[in-house]
This record gives sequence, C-alpha cells and structure tokens, in this order.
Amino acid sequence: MNPYFEIPNTINYDPQQMKVEYKFPDNYPNWLDKYNELKNNILLWSKNNKSKVIIRCFDGEWKYLNKTKMRYLEGYYNTFNEKIINKMKENLNNVDILTSHLTHVEDRIKVLPNRNLDYPMEFIYSLISTKWILNNFKNDITLIGGSDRMDLIKQLMKSKEYRTYINQDRFNEYISVPNKQCCEQIDTISKSIEEGLRNSTSKIVLFGMGISKLGIIDKLKGYHNAIYIDIGHGMDCLAGIGNPIRPYFGMWKNYRLKKFNYNNIYFCDSVHNYPDHLQKIYNKSIIDI
Repeated sequence: MNPYFEIPNTINYDPQQMKVEYKFPDNYPNWLDKYNELKNNILLWSKNNKSKVIIRCFDGEWKYLNKTKMRYLEGYYNTFNEKIINKMKENLNNVDILTSHLTHVEDRIKVLPNRNLDYPMEFIYSLISTKWILNNFKNDITLIGGSDRMDLIKQLMKSKEYRTYINQDRFNEYISVPNKQCCEQIDTISKSIEEGLRNSTSKIVLFGMGISKLGIIDKLKGYHNAIYIDIGHGMDCLAGIGNPIRPYFGMWKNYRLKKFNYNNIYFCDSVHNYPDHLQKIYNKSIIDI
C-alpha cells in the first residue's frame, strides 16, 4: 500500500489496499484532509442536531444488487426480489453519505450510474478502529446489530477492562436484528428498530445489519434524530469477534469471555485459511477476560 493511504493510529494488513487503486494518490486526492473533513462534519452535524445516514457498500452489496450469486452470501438471502432490489437502489441514490472501497468500480456503476462516492469506506472503519467515534460520543451511542453480537457486547460491558478499552460506561440501547436472511424480513426489522429507538436520546446510532440495511436506511431518520453510521464489521470488533486483517483494524483488540461458548457464534472470516503470519496477528488480538 502506498503510504499516502495510511491513516493515523491504524495499521492495515488487508490485501485490498495492495491493489492498483491504492498505488497512486491521484485515485483519491487529499486523502487525510477528506478523512478529517468527515470527522469534522460528524461533530458539526451532531452539534446542529442534523440527522444523517452514512452507509457502506462493497462487493456483497454490489453483487446482490446486480443479482449475482456469491457462495459466501447464500445464507443471507434465498431469492432475488426485484421489488426489494429496486427499492434498495433508490435508497442508495438518496442516502446522505455513500462510502465504498476504491475498487469494484464497475460493479458500483452498474448499480448507481449517477451517484458518486462521498468518502472511502476505509474512513468508516477507522472511526471505530481508532475509537474516534467512541471517544467523541461517550455514553451517547445506540447499537443495532445481529442478536448474537448484541448479546456478546452486553456481556462484555460487565467488564471494567473492556469498558475502559472502548471508553464507554454504557450503550443506551441494544437493538437486535436477525443474523441471516434479513432481506426477506425488512418490514419486521424496521418495526423493531422503530420501537427500539422510540425513547432514545443517543446522538449516534452504530449499526451492522448486512445487506438488509439497504431496505431500511430511508426510514431511520424518521424513527429518531441521530447520526446513523453503518460500521459493518466494526460491530464484530465491538463484540470481540473482529478480524484485525480487515482494513485498518490491525491494532484492534478482541475481548473474549473465558466462560462463553463461542461454538455457536457465526464468524465472518475463515481465519484458519489465512497464512501463518496473519493467523499470528489474529491470535495476538485476542484478550481473554
């Protein structure tokens, strides 16, 4: 990776950033200035009580919206529903902030020919991996994610060491959604989120909902005035099951519960297939509590 694309207080091991799109600064001018712009915008929006939705999309979303089957996504949908896909495309065209990697441009343009990226999604990962969003909005955050992730975070929050690490005394709400096949349950999930946010005072809502998020993002600001940030794998990291090989998460520590049985937890990445040096990095990220 060209050092130009580094982000302070992060380490990147992901091969994604070794691709040609990350070799030349002209592919994304003013990289760090734009990263700081996003952070400043979040602070300003919050100060002015402006509700925004920041979304991440990458290969899974582009493939799904292009109705291209991918083996690793088979558990997340049964069929392609044309009505749902068209609504998702409409929502993406209208979302406040769209982020993605600099790669897979052709897939993105097929879905959104008239919509440019606002920021690279590496910036969103870094908001979590540097703990910037956690440090700037202490005790002012709601979480929306898979039920197993929410349960793990609730248990981890009982640990003072973990709370200190993420600089939170509490999360205001934990809103659980199904872990798989959510695209076929958008109406039900929307109602759960609406109910969960009914009495919320949080300024920030962090969510990780897979592809189903694309069918829900148009409704979020109507449920509660906040800044909604799609942190994706960042939710796994908060749950202690993150992958430090993911972009810019190389410094993240995964807090694990010694007495918890993780056999029934779905892990997004097959780390056992990684080269030895990456498995060592992953194993060093784990802290048992």
